[in-house]
Amino acid sequence: MNGCQPSCDNLPTESLATVRIVNAITNAPQLLIYIDGKFFDSAVYDVNQNSFGYRTTYKSDGSQLRSGVHHVVALDNATHDSVVTWNGPLYDHRQTLVIFGRENSGTAEAPRTLYLDDVDRAPDVKYSLVRFVDVIPDLSGVDVYFADSLKAAPDLHLTFGTISDAQGGNAGTGLSPNDYVQIPLNSKGILVLPAGDRDTNDQIFSEPYPFASQNFLSTIVMQGAYHPTGSEPTISLLVLADGEIEKIPFIFWLQTFGIRMVNATPLDSITLLVASANDQNLGVPRSIGYAPFSGQQNVTDVLKDSVSPYMGFSTSAAWFDFWFGPDTKPADTLFRFTTNSSGFGYKIPPIQPNDRWTFIAIDTIAHNTGPSGMSVFELLDTVSAPPDPSIGRVRFVNTSADYTATFTFHGKSFTLAQRGVGYADAPVGHYSVPVSGGGASGTLTFNVASGTITIFLLPEQGSTIPYTVQTP
Repeated sequence: MNGCQPSCDNLPTESLATVRIVNAITNAPQLLIYIDGKFFDSAVYDVNQNSFGYRTTYKSDGSQLRSGVHHVVALDNATHDSVVTWNGPLYDHRQTLVIFGRENSGTAEAPRTLYLDDVDRAPDVKYSLVRFVDVIPDLSGVDVYFADSLKAAPDLHLTFGTISDAQGGNAGTGLSPNDYVQIPLNSKGILVLPAGDRDTNDQIFSEPYPFASQNFLSTIVMQGAYHPTGSEPTISLLVLADGEIEKIPFIFWLQTFGIRMVNATPLDSITLLVASANDQNLGVPRSIGYAPFSGQQNVTDVLKDSVSPYMGFSTSAAWFDFWFGPDTKPADTLFRFTTNSSGFGYKIPPIQPNDRWTFIAIDTIAHNTGPSGMSVFELLDTVSAPPDPSIGRVRFVNTSADYTATFTFHGKSFTLAQRGVGYADAPVGHYSVPVSGGGASGTLTFNVASGTITIFLLPEQGSTIPYTVQTP
């Protein structure tokens, strides 16, 4: 009888699947992955945790994952609710499942899964080849420029939930070598904007430093929320190593944080200037600091009693220097603050990835009497929202030394001096709240919706207390 008998020592090697699972669900920090009803692995959003990478064995019992058609279920670790299911073949080589979207959201953002074959081509010895995946749930699509500023046309256009192709479109399948885009040598960074948007104030991501690499084969997963709510992460670019020659699960993770500015000073306009360790200008005296980098229009010329949009920053720098001024000249500094422990100026807490901050330029001298009291009031905006969608959270912030604000909202009394912050939850609806302080008064009129809003109380104007309502 031909063939191998049970007593043979050369039984065929079992065909095993190797899979890497990316959790890009913006509101589920940890997923529990079950394959064919058995616990396979945990998938965390924060890939810096040790659990991220390729696996061939089940965590439940150490058995091996065979190649073939499988049923994959992802559960939210916090609620154990089913987030998404996927059915398909897993092959006897490296592959990735990207689970993305927003849990408990509408159809357009609903969680789903993309399959990526990670060994469908070899690297190019002369260039870097990158496969892009757009899984940013609250944007219909993105435009990608391989540059540090706008060009005549984007190098790549993708819509939500799609994969790139070598022609600069979004017709990638996850299975083809044609999914990869050639990155020109010495490209001056990368700029990502919402699809069709050419206003750099709206940039999603900017890394204004040159690429000078070759022989890389990688996948960039563009993930996170453009307008995060609660503790959702901001935009990040997860760069995954593809191909059998790479033995690491990811190359690096380009994360971001957001900063906006409030002008609560007597100045008609004011600018927030920013520099990092990457922006050293040896021609600028250390007493002044570093030269501000470009692309900060969102926080330039912020008018009195107004709030700027958020500006996105990459966390690739070790520290940041900030300063307020009437223009973009470092020599015209009015107040300096920094995250650099050895730098000059007032020290603010370290900024972490996914943080959102408001830097409020304030005058600590009441009614602007006497010498200027220019300072900063730093406010962390990463505020959680009530779990009940019929309830909203309101944050009250007094930016002014002109008065101590007293008022009552939804049965809760507040007394807020300058830098005072108060919170209250209330049912969704419209509210009018009388407020007074010293010789000034006013009425706060606002709508509470599901999520979080902030009401900034601004410097007194005559006998009136002005305010502005912002999200979050």
